[in-house]
Amino acid sequence: MTGLVVYGVLATAYDRFYSELGLTPADVGLQYGKTLGGAAALALLFILIAPFLALGIRYLLNQMRALPRRRLNVALIILVVVAAVAWLIASLNLGFLTGGVLLAVVIAFYAGVKSKDWKEDGAAVAAAAVAAGITWLFLSTGVGLYANYYANSVKRGDWIKPPESGSLVFFSVRAMPTNFVPATRSPTDLAFARAHENHRLLFLGVSNGLLIIYDATAQESLMVPAADFRVGIVNCETYRSRSNLRCR
Repeated sequence: MTGLVVYGVLATAYDRFYSELGLTPADVGLQYGKTLGGAAALALLFILIAPFLALGIRYLLNQMRALPRRRLNVALIILVVVAAVAWLIASLNLGFLTGGVLLAVVIAFYAGVKSKDWKEDGAAVAAAAVAAGITWLFLSTGVGLYANYYANSVKRGDWIKPPESGSLVFFSVRAMPTNFVPATRSPTDLAFARAHENHRLLFLGVSNGLLIIYDATAQESLMVPAADFRVGIVNCETYRSRSNLRCR
C-alpha cells in the first residue's frame, strides 16, 4: 500500500514537471520502471520516517490527555484554528486531496486526545494514522516543490540533474544544453537550425523518433524528427564539462 501511494505521488510530480514545460511524461518516453524505481526510494524514506514520527505523536497525545480539562480545551481550540487555516491554504495551493489528508490527520489527532477512555491500542492506531498522514503530506509537498523548482530552472535555461538521496534517485529528470545540427541539406531544416542558433536549448529526451528540446529563449517545447537533426549534448554533470560556458 505504501509503495502504491508513493508511486502515485511521484507520477503526479512527473506530470506537474512536464506540464509546466507544455509536455506530458509520455512525450519524453518516461517509462514505468523509472517511476517505479523512484517510488521505491521514496517508499524507503516513508518507512524510515513514519515509525519515529508515530512515537513522537504518541508521546504528544499522552501529554495532552494528561492536561487539566481547561488547558486541554484551549489547546484544542488553537489546534482547530491553525488546522482550519492550514487546510484552506493546502486546498487552494496543493489541491483538495492534500487538504483532505490534512483534515483526516487533524480529526485523528483530535480523537486521540479527547478519547481518554481509549485503550493503549486505540491511542497507538490514532498516532500511526496521524504519522502516516503527516509523512504523506511531507513527501507529496516536498516532491511537488521539487517538480516546480526544476521546471522553473529549465524555463530559465539552467541545466538540471536528478536530486539524489545517498545513492538513491527518486525524481529522475535531466535537461542538458544542446544545439541543432541539420542531418540533411534541406533548406527548411537549415533555416530552422539558423533560427535557433543563438537560443538557449535544453535536451529533455527522445521518444518515438522525436527529439524533445526545450527552447528557454522562446519559452516553448520543440519536438523535431531525429532523422532530420543531430544534437550535440553537453553533459554538465561531469567534472570536465563544468568549465563549459553553457553549463554555467
